Amino acid sequence: MATQTTRNDKPLPQEKTVVHHNIKRWLPRLGDKPNAKVRLYCFSHAGGGASVYYPWNSYFSDAVEVCPVQLPGREERLGEPLIDDFENLIGSLLPVIASSIDRPYAIYGHSLGACIGYEIAKRLYTEYALSPLCYFGGAHRSPCKPYYYPSVRGLPNAELTKMVTRFNGLPQAFLDSQEMMDLMLPVLRSDLFLCESYRYVPSLPLSSDIIVFSGQFDRNVTADKLSSWKNHSTKEVTFISLDGDHFFLKTHKNNVLEVVQSTCESLLGCKL
Repeated sequence: MATQTTRNDKPLPQEKTVVHHNIKRWLPRLGDKPNAKVRLYCFSHAGGGASVYYPWNSYFSDAVEVCPVQLPGREERLGEPLIDDFENLIGSLLPVIASSIDRPYAIYGHSLGACIGYEIAKRLYTEYALSPLCYFGGAHRSPCKPYYYPSVRGLPNAELTKMVTRFNGLPQAFLDSQEMMDLMLPVLRSDLFLCESYRYVPSLPLSSDIIVFSGQFDRNVTADKLSSWKNHSTKEVTFISLDGDHFFLKTHKNNVLEVVQSTCESLLGCKL
């Protein structure tokens, strides 16, 4: 079971008065593996959705439940308004995640998702005394490093497209289809507003291991932007560089999943 101690007399998640009638909108795969020993919450890159992580469940046995987080305005939640303010997003999402924790858990986030996942992990620890087994972050600078891209506010769609293609994340079929880009660009713009609006606030470091993945050929997230991750945990912080770019999951997904599985097995002391 997840740790149920409190910090500074903060209430436990089940004592919260907020009722989450729509938890499955945020966590569409919650409960898919009811006997799982560990749950892996996953947060997608800008413009992405929960479906990025759906194939991961087939990699693991029934002992690991992959639980992707679905933000509004995409996929199953396409008809809902996008959220483009970081604190508004965390304020809505944090109690949902907290109320769902009923077993040991870990977090993986990629790019923007790594930033969201880190803040969720930090606040679950400081506000709910619920520490993850491990925080896995991919393709994102240390949270204390400032956002260094130009603002997308008012940026023409053509310039926004040029900006995001630097990351090599959009399929060519999308770039060649005006219809697809018309659907994708509002989501990308909103998610990049999330990046812009993030403000790091110093707090207690995590009491969990951190493993940071990066791509050797990622021109945007370089070694000098990663090193400060070591300051964000009182436990071990490990850096793993993969032979890929910003979206190294396309070619090295299994390498990442092997590390996730072996790390969770080591921390739990059992085979998964």
